[in-house]
Amino acid sequence: MKDFLKYTLAVCFGLCLFFGACFVGFMSVFIGVTTAMSQYKKPVSGGVLVVDLSNPITECASGDSLLAHLEGGSRSIGLFEACSSIRAAAKDNMISAVLVCGSSDSAIGAMSLSAASEIRNELEFFKTSGKPVYAYLENPNLLDYYLASCADEIMLNPAGELAIAGLSVRGAYFKGALEKYGVGVQVVKAGKYKNYSDTFLSDKMSEEDKSHMKEILEYLWGCMSESILLSRGVSLEALDKIAAQKGVLSAREALSLKLADTLAPKDEVIDKLSDQVGYNAVKRSFNQCSLSEYAMDGRTARFFKRELAASPAAPSASNSENKGDTPNSSGAGAKDLKPQKADAKTAADQQEGGKIDPAKEALKAKLAARRYSRFPTGYKSIALVYLNGEIKDGPSDNSGISSEETASFLRWLRKGSSVSAVVLRVDSPGGSAFGSELIRREVELLAKEKPVVVSFGSVAASGAYWLSTPAKLIFCDELSIVGSIGVFGLMFNVEKLANSFGVTFDGVGTSPLAGMLDISKPKTPQQMRILQKRVDDVYAQFIDVVSKGRKLDVARVRALADGRVHCASKAKELGLVDEIGGLYAAMECARNLGGIQEGCQIEIYPNPLSFKSLFAEMFSDISSPFAKNADFRNPNDVLRRIKSLCGQDGVCARMPMIVEIE
Repeated sequence: MKDFLKYTLAVCFGLCLFFGACFVGFMSVFIGVTTAMSQYKKPVSGGVLVVDLSNPITECASGDSLLAHLEGGSRSIGLFEACSSIRAAAKDNMISAVLVCGSSDSAIGAMSLSAASEIRNELEFFKTSGKPVYAYLENPNLLDYYLASCADEIMLNPAGELAIAGLSVRGAYFKGALEKYGVGVQVVKAGKYKNYSDTFLSDKMSEEDKSHMKEILEYLWGCMSESILLSRGVSLEALDKIAAQKGVLSAREALSLKLADTLAPKDEVIDKLSDQVGYNAVKRSFNQCSLSEYAMDGRTARFFKRELAASPAAPSASNSENKGDTPNSSGAGAKDLKPQKADAKTAADQQEGGKIDPAKEALKAKLAARRYSRFPTGYKSIALVYLNGEIKDGPSDNSGISSEETASFLRWLRKGSSVSAVVLRVDSPGGSAFGSELIRREVELLAKEKPVVVSFGSVAASGAYWLSTPAKLIFCDELSIVGSIGVFGLMFNVEKLANSFGVTFDGVGTSPLAGMLDISKPKTPQQMRILQKRVDDVYAQFIDVVSKGRKLDVARVRALADGRVHCASKAKELGLVDEIGGLYAAMECARNLGGIQEGCQIEIYPNPLSFKSLFAEMFSDISSPFAKNADFRNPNDVLRRIKSLCGQDGVCARMPMIVEIE
């Protein structure tokens, strides 16, 4: 009996210890949660949409490399996704402001000039909602600053620098390398300014090219400078002087020149925004969601705590969860932020019940979560088709524009798809003339059955312009480069290279012209005359295509062609494009032409790369550019690179150089 009582007391004591420990643990958790909740400096009714320029904003979101996926790199966001998300955020009560931060220098894949221009335009649209745009920059380049210059307040890190050194065009010239390794080059061309062949025949840019490209650069620089002037009030003369004499400014110099409003380290920026939209103890920062998160989901209630009492006029939380594009643009948390001047129409709309009428605004885009869905036959929707990179013959190698697959897809849009209008987003220097014509033919047939609108990115030159000519309307951004109507042919021969490895070539043919495109020996004068005629014929075809597609006189097209490239304003003046405007303007135009209701579904192509495609891309070497990754010690590798430079017949419509930002 004595032992029973002893064991019973021991068990009771153990249970008391157990429940006591549970109670202490529970109280610890309770105190921890209470402490964390107390760190919210105010009831949160919204947050900040963060546009981080370090996360790639690309023409098409499907361009992520496998390496970036495996390394856990930031998911790229497509241009249309980014634009539509910012536009949706302007009408979303749960978004109180936008913060632009980061630098495109650290992104995987540089943002193009036209993409920066379009994002900037959307930030300007966001400001019309009465909600502010902030910018926090640490070491911005010109592209970063140009995009962020529209912000209501620009904050620079005191230890940072601002680089404003202008724009440049750079080309690589391989004459010396080809001579060194015994690769011969012969050229035929049509168009005085069609100088892509100089890449292989010269060791420097011609004076003619320099003069021509300088005009383009000065126009682009003027557009960017004027935008900065309108936003910041900094004179064009001052910007020219900075670019010419300084190039890089310290944060304090930038502040003194009114290129920034305040100097603040990152912790002060976090505190400033936390005071306005609330502190998130989990993220250890102000209440926020990234642009890519918002594009993928669009349900801001998922990111922010909803305080219904904060605004009697605020819609229910369930509405906010269903879509990020809400009709009330005032924003529950916006009253705590610096107000932005709204235009007269916006002010009038706000007086009529606090709502912005979206009926006359640009197309309401559906966010990424629904953009790849398929719709019932007869449902009116718009297809947005990205055509990015060099135009190539044959099937896709996971890079550039495959003429074979693009033509097939456009045929499907014409015959098998229920879409009611098509927007082609073209950003390409051109490529194979044959491939360009294959695609152009399908665009022409598609345009006869459905409205086709083209939107040009940073560059739409040569073959890219060729394939776009049948469109109903062509839009280009003010920073786009257009034209380069000309043709060339490159004939390489590796006779000397092969001989250096002890390889010789010999054989017979049924005629002197048999094997004319063989790269084992130089072309004879007779063969060069034949190839020149072929290039002249293709050039005449190019002129005819532009004349018919753009409804211009042939003589007029010949006068403005000759391989020249044109800035946006000149291209419109010459009739090469119809409107100066971005992707959103082109989408709205297609919607109107197709008789499609606002808020329609958008189908974006190409679809995201499958893992199989990404894995194949990692081990593919045929997409590497010539003379960049070629192993000159391996003659087979050199031969493969040379053959991939042009199309099957060696005739190309391509522009060689791209604009670089300094």
